[in-house]
Amino acid sequence: MGFYLSKLATQLAYPLPAALLLALVSLLLLLATRRRRTALLGLLLALGGLWLASTPALADAWVRALETRHPPRSIEATPEASAIVVLGGGLRLPSPPALWTDLRGGADRVLHAARLHRAGKAPVVIVSGGRMPWSQSPLTEAEAMAELLREWGVPPEDILLEDAGRTTYEGALRTRELLAGRGFASVLLVTSASHMPRALATFRTLGIAAEPVATDYPSYSADRAPGFDWVPNAEALVATQRVFKEVLGTRVYRWRGWIAD
Repeated sequence: MGFYLSKLATQLAYPLPAALLLALVSLLLLLATRRRRTALLGLLLALGGLWLASTPALADAWVRALETRHPPRSIEATPEASAIVVLGGGLRLPSPPALWTDLRGGADRVLHAARLHRAGKAPVVIVSGGRMPWSQSPLTEAEAMAELLREWGVPPEDILLEDAGRTTYEGALRTRELLAGRGFASVLLVTSASHMPRALATFRTLGIAAEPVATDYPSYSADRAPGFDWVPNAEALVATQRVFKEVLGTRVYRWRGWIAD
């Protein structure tokens, strides 16, 4: 129940539900107390905040502030390590009657892990990702990533599963146990560039010698007609939500001691 409530609280803090809740409270305040000025201010804040959060130019800038902390680098410039650890979060798991895993933007993580393995940067790929309690999928995220890696040419014997972690911290904790059990000294940590700051800090706080290998840079892939950077759209709102998730997640992780100061 605690895990579910923490996820729900995080969702409610995102721009869209937060703006809708503020607008609802403002309307109730107007109807119940006739405090027009306070209600109007609440509505303006809700609409203005939602407009800003949905503006592509602002969303790109916020996402880029996270992505530039770990810029892309070539395969040749990537060092070798004992294992490649790829974190879940880029897939939509199949639920009946669906048969196949759907790829989202973050699926670049899995593809890049396959590239690194093919280039000989590490002999083993560890896929990290469990299953949410409410999931109807027969697969964990680690199992889905392992299927993709096999399709993309990674031998099954070179893939290890960490399929119990439901969060970045849980995944890092269980990955550390897996690394210790096999005597692996270092890892290449593969995840989306916007997620890398929190993920890398979590792994290193647990004492894992992790080298960041970021991928998935959507803020640098924007291709819009002139002027459209300032026209709100749903895609920009999703990007802003991603930033909120990382900022809130980092604060919570620091508070709980999962990321060292």
